[in-house]
Amino acid sequence: MKSKRGTENWSMDTFPFWMIFAIILAFTAIFFIWVIAPFAVKIAIIPEGVETHIISQRFWNSPDCFAYKDETSGRVYQKLLDYNKFTEDQIKTCYKTDDVNIQAFRLSFSIPGQGEKRIQTTNWRDSYLMERTSKEIFVRYNNQVYKTKLSIEIQNA
Repeated sequence: MKSKRGTENWSMDTFPFWMIFAIILAFTAIFFIWVIAPFAVKIAIIPEGVETHIISQRFWNSPDCFAYKDETSGRVYQKLLDYNKFTEDQIKTCYKTDDVNIQAFRLSFSIPGQGEKRIQTTNWRDSYLMERTSKEIFVRYNNQVYKTKLSIEIQNA
């Protein structure tokens, strides 16, 4: 494009500005990647034990597993296990172990006069290493509620 004087307006007079701008922009981008990348990696990592905690909560919070459900009101009582539901057949329906890379669980508790009651998932192997934790729960047996500890043993696949 020609100016009024008849000379052409080249962008060469703005070239040093754009060169400095590009260098500053490149350094800024590299700096942000260098500073923010470690934080992004830390955010994406699931803390150890969270996955196991979430999976194991299904056992005492879901009516499909062992949580007591009042038939008249339909209310599900969390952390209140139904003694009659605490069976091998029930754990097979509420925790599918078809995938070989899924965690194995063995659960047990005891109430007065009944001794220890123990069940495990079908992928449980007695010779493998395990992690053990416990949870205070209540068990409903013969219309009475007992406070006890649920022992949770976990094997990673």
